[in-house]
Amino acid sequence: MFTNKLDHIVSKLKEEKLELLPLDPTIPQQVRQENMAQIEEGVSAIETSISKLEKTLHEFASMVDLLEKPSSKEEEDFETYACKAEAILSIAFDYVIVLHYRHSLDNFFTIVTRMPANQDVFSLLNHLYAE
Repeated sequence: MFTNKLDHIVSKLKEEKLELLPLDPTIPQQVRQENMAQIEEGVSAIETSISKLEKTLHEFASMVDLLEKPSSKEEEDFETYACKAEAILSIAFDYVIVLHYRHSLDNFFTIVTRMPANQDVFSLLNHLYAE
């Protein structure tokens, strides 16, 4: 149930190619903010679905554990669901990392474009890490 929903959300977001939204510092600030909002909404949707899937998987595992002697069908059903869940969770986690990276890149480029012309990127990074 939640595996299909999470798979659908990730597939839809990948089709939108949020990770490829332009990083061009010359685009209007409002467009950049809208792009970042899209990425944040995508991450939120994925993380919400991940949480629901993990909860469902845990509950399913608990139910199987409570059975004194689960049938081979029950064990097989759990194994099938768990494998499918683990596969889509892996894909979802990977995509969330990509979206976080993309968001971080935008933040970095925003900072760099606002730097004084006489300041280099390395001194800026040293300053940021010193805080």
